[in-house]
Amino acid sequence: MVRRDDGGEVYVRARCTKSAEEIARANDNNDALKAMREQASMLAVSSAETARPSKGRVVVDIWFDPLDGGNVRTRYEYPG
Repeated sequence: MVRRDDGGEVYVRARCTKSAEEIARANDNNDALKAMREQASMLAVSSAETARPSKGRVVVDIWFDPLDGGNVRTRYEYPG
């Protein structure tokens, strides 16, 4: 959970499968590899800051997409 400066609470999940890492390596996607190694926490905080907590609970899902060369994908969910 990330508590924003405005008091909003955002739940963030970052994940990386072994296949995403392998595909990023095969595609020489150094940006994705660096993010996998070093930037997952920063991506979580950054995504939490762009979420709209005024809509209630926010869940942010971050993953490295093996179908797109290991690039970072983000999905915001505003459950009920």
